[in-house]
Amino acid sequence: MNERSIMPREIDESKLNYNKFPGEKVDASGNLIKIGHRVFHLVHDYREAFDAEKLEQRFSDLFDKYDYIVGDLGYEQLRLKGFFSADRKKMSGENKIDHVQDYVNEYCNFGCAYFILKRVRSKEEKVIQAHTSERKVREGKKPSKFRPKKANSSSNKKKNDNENQSKFVIRQRSEK
Repeated sequence: MNERSIMPREIDESKLNYNKFPGEKVDASGNLIKIGHRVFHLVHDYREAFDAEKLEQRFSDLFDKYDYIVGDLGYEQLRLKGFFSADRKKMSGENKIDHVQDYVNEYCNFGCAYFILKRVRSKEEKVIQAHTSERKVREGKKPSKFRPKKANSSSNKKKNDNENQSKFVIRQRSEK
């Protein structure tokens, strides 16, 4: 056998940065974490999984819409997943924070270290979000509940059959 095939491959430390264009700087002070202009609260840190440097390498603007961010470590790699708060009505159940334990049990390595960050939104951010969703409606992007229903040919056929049935008249027998 070759010695080369038995020896594990050594990876250069510079190649471990997965994001070639890292996002904003992560400042961690206690339980408050600031990522760029966003503020998060460290809700849960199982097995001391939180690492500011790895979070800075993985975080992107795609997580702006989520209320919670769960990061789990597997094979020394950080994986991030976004969740919505439980009071959001239009989101599916599996994307809400209530199901974070199911996510950890099903999709993460057994006993892996993970952390949960909760987004702390200011009143200004909430006003901006409401304004942008209102603007989308004004621009003609209507929610799906405002779509008119299409006429169903089978329902029209049933309606016509009911009208025809009401035209039948019951005659009495004539006596002879």
